[in-house]
This record gives sequence, structure tokens and C-alpha cells, in this order.
Amino acid sequence: MKGGGGDDDGERPFFRIPKIPANPTASLAARAAVAVFALGFVDAGYSGDWSRISAISKEVEDWLKVAAFLVVPLCVLLVVSISGSTEEEA
Repeated sequence: MKGGGGDDDGERPFFRIPKIPANPTASLAARAAVAVFALGFVDAGYSGDWSRISAISKEVEDWLKVAAFLVVPLCVLLVVSISGSTEEEA
């Protein structure tokens, strides 16, 4: 222990995110999942089907319309960043 702080180099972190090797299949699956998530917001907000069958209320549907304006562009950026990061690593 150096300095009594408990930050010894031999100590394992509590939670470690494993490094996943970049491969085209994983990248495609991740981009597809993000795209389906974004399309789900558009479908729930604008189709009217979900409120018609009482799965969500009309008020929630209106909130989803507003949220889609934020979620969809963020998902597009995420899809682009996922594809860009795999091209750099490959």
C-alpha cells in the first residue's frame, strides 16, 4: 500500500468491463439494436395503435412524440459512432 490510500496496483477492480474484440457481426447487431430502439419510439409515439388498444395512454403517447425528437438523433449518433469505432480498430 502506497500512502495508505488502498490503491495498490495488485488490487482488482470491483467491476471490470471486458474488452470485446471488434468484429463486423457484433457491430451490425449493436447498430441494429439501436435502430430498433429508435424505431420503437417513433412507432409508439406516432402510430396511434398503442393508445387505441390501451397499452399506453394518450398522454404517454404525446410524451413519446416529444421524446422521439431527442432519442432518434441520439440513436443515429450512436449508430455512427459504433460503426466508426469498429473501422478504426479493424
